[in-house]
Amino acid sequence: MEQITLYTWIGFSAFLLLMLAVGYLSSRKMKTIGDFATGGGKLGPYVLGFSFAATYLSAATFLGYPGWSHEWGLSNLWLFLAMIGGGPIGVLMVAKKVRKLNTKQKSLSLPDWLGDFYNSDILRVGTALILLFNIFYIAAQFVAGARIFEYLLGMSYTTGLILIAAIVVVYVFAGGALADIYTDAIQAVLMAVTAIVIFISGIVIFWRGSIADTFSGISGNLASQNENLVRVFNPESLHFYSFGAVFGAIAIQWAFASAPHLFNKVLGLKHEKDLGKMIATYVVVASLCVLVLFGGLYSRAALGDSVAAADLALVDYIIWAFPAIFVAFFGVVILAAAMSTTDGIFVSISTVFANDIFL
Repeated sequence: MEQITLYTWIGFSAFLLLMLAVGYLSSRKMKTIGDFATGGGKLGPYVLGFSFAATYLSAATFLGYPGWSHEWGLSNLWLFLAMIGGGPIGVLMVAKKVRKLNTKQKSLSLPDWLGDFYNSDILRVGTALILLFNIFYIAAQFVAGARIFEYLLGMSYTTGLILIAAIVVVYVFAGGALADIYTDAIQAVLMAVTAIVIFISGIVIFWRGSIADTFSGISGNLASQNENLVRVFNPESLHFYSFGAVFGAIAIQWAFASAPHLFNKVLGLKHEKDLGKMIATYVVVASLCVLVLFGGLYSRAALGDSVAAADLALVDYIIWAFPAIFVAFFGVVILAAAMSTTDGIFVSISTVFANDIFL
């Protein structure tokens, strides 16, 4: 474990320097509140697609969601449909109209867009006040980062919480939306690569001569522990115990695609005609990242229910299956996943407070 801690510190330090460098370079391009909020509306579809995927997925993708797979088994794969089906549908339904109208409105946030569209400062400020409650969403991301600091770096939970908050505040304050979007794009690449490696690792470890036999063997292992783990709808699951619950999960992801910290990515797109490229990039990258759900299944098959906590099931599997240097890399990626959502919410809330409430 000491070797893992050392490698994680080295990897995290390198990652931190990269993030601060991107924040500094972004700060040199930031001249107005529009640059801070949306990157001046001058960004390309591919960097925004990567950034949208990273912000959309958050730390839950590498902690909570694999934990659900570990706890509830195959039924959790419905989450793949919810995120890759519901999310893009939600984006498609609102993004084109929003981006087209914003060519004239020049709005900087969701409350600002609604206020401009309906010509109502009451709606603008009222929506902005509601969105300040995103502070609880930020807290969830900080908790995820702090747990990784605690588990892999041997740091106290409180110290980890303060450190991750300080890091995100510094580079968002320096570079605004540009720092958020460019760092998120880098983080999305790391997240996608990690998810692919984890998905393939289970096939290699549990290999039985063919892909079909391998997954059949994993399913048999899960069934021997608890038959509910291989059911289409798991009665023990909090989210996927019936078709109605699955439909609800899809609807939630559909609605979440218009969250304020994702909305500003659409406003940042330079050319309306590139919206399709942005959404296609987001769907491909998100699909690759969500492969990490299988890590929770592999964890249950390899370690049973002996993991430290469901949220740490993927981390325990990685420690069990990979050399120390890879464990450190994965730890850095999970921290990146936490920060990729947090910085987007910080930019959103900062814009909401300064532009939509204060001004």
